[in-house]
Amino acid sequence: MLAGAVAASPRRRCGWWATRYAVFAALWLGLLLAYCIRVIASTTVGAIAVERGLSSAQKGYVLAAFFTGYITLQLAGGYAATRFGGVWVLGAGVLVSAVATIATPAAATSLAGLIIMRVVAGLGQSCIYPATHALLAAWTPEAERSIVVATVWSGAFVGTTVATVGPAVP
Repeated sequence: MLAGAVAASPRRRCGWWATRYAVFAALWLGLLLAYCIRVIASTTVGAIAVERGLSSAQKGYVLAAFFTGYITLQLAGGYAATRFGGVWVLGAGVLVSAVATIATPAAATSLAGLIIMRVVAGLGQSCIYPATHALLAAWTPEAERSIVVATVWSGAFVGTTVATVGPAVP
Protein backbone atom coordinates (compact mmCIF):
# COMPACT_ATOMS: atom_id res chain seq x y z
CA MET A 1 0.00 0.00 0.00
CA LEU A 2 1.28 3.47 -0.83
CA ALA A 3 2.28 5.74 2.03
CA GLY A 4 -0.57 8.07 2.94
CA ALA A 5 -3.17 6.16 0.91
CA VAL A 6 -6.47 5.64 2.64
CA ALA A 7 -8.28 2.36 2.15
CA ALA A 8 -11.88 2.73 1.05
CA SER A 9 -14.05 1.43 3.85
CA PRO A 10 -17.11 2.45 5.83
CA ARG A 11 -14.79 3.49 8.67
CA ARG A 12 -12.83 6.02 6.56
CA ARG A 13 -12.84 9.50 8.07
CA CYS A 14 -14.15 12.52 6.21
CA GLY A 15 -12.80 15.40 8.27
CA TRP A 16 -14.00 15.04 11.83
CA TRP A 17 -17.12 13.19 10.75
CA ALA A 18 -17.11 9.53 9.81
CA THR A 19 -18.20 8.89 6.24
CA ARG A 20 -20.92 6.60 7.48
CA TYR A 21 -22.57 9.47 9.34
CA ALA A 22 -22.72 11.39 6.06
CA VAL A 23 -24.41 8.33 4.52
CA PHE A 24 -26.92 8.24 7.39
CA ALA A 25 -27.64 11.97 7.03
CA ALA A 26 -28.13 11.59 3.27
CA LEU A 27 -30.51 8.66 3.83
CA TRP A 28 -32.46 10.68 6.41
CA LEU A 29 -32.76 13.61 4.00
CA GLY A 30 -33.68 11.32 1.10
CA LEU A 31 -36.48 9.72 3.13
CA LEU A 32 -37.71 13.15 4.19
CA LEU A 33 -37.91 14.29 0.56
CA ALA A 34 -39.47 11.04 -0.67
CA TYR A 35 -42.23 11.20 1.92
CA CYS A 36 -42.82 14.89 1.22
CA ILE A 37 -43.34 13.98 -2.43
CA ARG A 38 -45.65 11.12 -1.49
CA VAL A 39 -47.83 13.11 0.91
CA ILE A 40 -48.02 16.35 -1.05
CA ALA A 41 -48.99 14.56 -4.25
CA SER A 42 -51.65 12.53 -2.44
CA THR A 43 -53.17 15.57 -0.75
CA THR A 44 -53.29 17.61 -3.94
CA VAL A 45 -55.32 14.93 -5.73
CA GLY A 46 -58.39 16.43 -4.06
CA ALA A 47 -57.75 19.82 -5.65
CA ILE A 48 -56.98 18.23 -9.02
CA ALA A 49 -60.19 16.18 -8.79
CA VAL A 50 -62.28 19.30 -8.17
CA GLU A 51 -60.51 21.26 -10.93
CA ARG A 52 -60.89 18.45 -13.48
CA GLY A 53 -64.38 17.43 -12.40
CA LEU A 54 -63.38 13.90 -11.40
CA SER A 55 -65.88 11.71 -9.59
CA SER A 56 -65.18 10.17 -6.21
CA ALA A 57 -64.44 6.81 -7.87
CA GLN A 58 -62.01 8.41 -10.33
CA LYS A 59 -60.25 10.15 -7.45
CA GLY A 60 -59.90 6.74 -5.79
CA TYR A 61 -58.35 5.31 -8.96
CA VAL A 62 -55.78 8.10 -8.99
CA LEU A 63 -54.91 7.54 -5.33
CA ALA A 64 -54.69 3.76 -5.83
CA ALA A 65 -52.47 4.19 -8.90
CA PHE A 66 -49.51 5.26 -6.75
CA PHE A 67 -49.70 2.11 -4.64
CA THR A 68 -50.15 -0.09 -7.70
CA GLY A 69 -46.77 1.12 -8.94
CA TYR A 70 -45.33 1.09 -5.43
CA ILE A 71 -46.01 -2.59 -4.76
CA THR A 72 -44.96 -3.74 -8.22
CA LEU A 73 -41.18 -3.32 -7.99
CA GLN A 74 -40.44 -3.99 -4.30
CA LEU A 75 -38.65 -7.29 -4.93
CA ALA A 76 -36.90 -6.04 -8.05
CA GLY A 77 -35.77 -2.96 -6.12
CA GLY A 78 -34.24 -5.18 -3.43
CA TYR A 79 -32.43 -7.26 -6.03
CA ALA A 80 -31.17 -4.17 -7.85
CA ALA A 81 -29.99 -2.59 -4.58
CA THR A 82 -27.89 -5.62 -3.71
CA ARG A 83 -26.65 -6.08 -7.28
CA PHE A 84 -25.87 -2.49 -8.30
CA GLY A 85 -25.65 -0.72 -4.94
CA GLY A 86 -28.22 1.05 -2.84
CA VAL A 87 -26.99 4.53 -3.70
CA TRP A 88 -27.75 4.20 -7.41
CA VAL A 89 -31.07 2.48 -6.91
CA LEU A 90 -32.24 4.92 -4.24
CA GLY A 91 -31.11 7.94 -6.24
CA ALA A 92 -32.75 6.72 -9.44
CA GLY A 93 -35.97 5.89 -7.62
CA VAL A 94 -36.29 9.27 -5.94
CA LEU A 95 -35.41 10.99 -9.23
CA VAL A 96 -38.08 9.06 -11.16
CA SER A 97 -40.63 9.81 -8.46
CA ALA A 98 -39.76 13.52 -8.40
CA VAL A 99 -39.92 13.87 -12.19
CA ALA A 100 -43.26 12.04 -12.32
CA THR A 101 -44.62 14.27 -9.56
CA ILE A 102 -43.44 17.43 -11.35
CA ALA A 103 -45.03 16.18 -14.59
CA THR A 104 -48.34 15.33 -12.91
CA PRO A 105 -50.06 18.72 -13.44
CA ALA A 106 -49.25 18.64 -17.17
CA ALA A 107 -50.47 15.04 -17.44
CA ALA A 108 -53.66 15.81 -15.49
CA THR A 109 -55.41 16.97 -18.65
CA SER A 110 -56.76 13.41 -18.88
CA LEU A 111 -57.60 10.81 -16.25
CA ALA A 112 -55.31 8.28 -17.97
CA GLY A 113 -52.37 10.70 -17.92
CA LEU A 114 -52.90 11.42 -14.24
CA ILE A 115 -53.08 7.73 -13.41
CA ILE A 116 -49.94 6.97 -15.45
CA MET A 117 -47.93 9.67 -13.65
CA ARG A 118 -49.06 8.35 -10.26
CA VAL A 119 -48.10 4.79 -11.24
CA VAL A 120 -44.66 6.00 -12.37
CA ALA A 121 -44.21 7.92 -9.10
CA GLY A 122 -45.07 4.73 -7.21
CA LEU A 123 -42.62 2.71 -9.30
CA GLY A 124 -39.89 5.21 -8.42
CA GLN A 125 -40.64 5.05 -4.72
CA SER A 126 -40.90 1.26 -4.66
CA CYS A 127 -37.14 0.90 -4.29
CA ILE A 128 -36.84 3.18 -1.25
CA TYR A 129 -37.28 0.51 1.44
CA PRO A 130 -34.97 -2.12 -0.09
CA ALA A 131 -32.27 0.36 -1.13
CA THR A 132 -32.26 2.08 2.26
CA HIS A 133 -31.92 -1.20 4.09
CA ALA A 134 -29.18 -2.39 1.73
CA LEU A 135 -27.22 0.78 2.52
CA LEU A 136 -27.87 0.53 6.24
CA ALA A 137 -26.71 -3.10 6.26
CA ALA A 138 -23.48 -2.14 4.50
CA TRP A 139 -22.66 0.96 6.57
CA THR A 140 -23.96 0.28 10.08
CA PRO A 141 -21.99 -1.66 12.68
CA GLU A 142 -24.10 -4.36 14.30
CA ALA A 143 -23.95 -2.71 17.74
CA GLU A 144 -25.47 0.52 16.37
CA ARG A 145 -28.10 -0.90 14.00
CA SER A 146 -31.25 -0.28 16.01
CA ILE A 147 -30.50 3.36 16.81
CA VAL A 148 -29.26 4.14 13.29
CA VAL A 149 -32.25 2.50 11.57
CA ALA A 150 -34.67 4.32 13.89
CA THR A 151 -32.91 7.64 13.35
CA VAL A 152 -32.69 7.29 9.57
CA TRP A 153 -36.34 6.25 9.22
CA SER A 154 -37.43 9.19 11.37
CA GLY A 155 -36.75 11.23 8.22
CA ALA A 156 -39.86 9.65 6.67
CA PHE A 157 -42.00 10.79 9.59
CA VAL A 158 -40.50 14.26 9.55
CA GLY A 159 -41.19 14.43 5.81
CA THR A 160 -44.81 13.44 6.36
CA THR A 161 -45.13 16.09 9.05
CA VAL A 162 -43.48 18.81 6.98
CA ALA A 163 -45.71 18.01 4.01
CA THR A 164 -48.92 18.18 6.03
CA VAL A 165 -48.10 21.40 7.90
CA GLY A 166 -48.22 23.54 4.74
CA PRO A 167 -51.19 25.56 3.54
CA ALA A 168 -54.55 23.82 3.39
CA VAL A 169 -55.60 22.38 0.04
CA PRO A 170 -59.31 22.82 -0.76
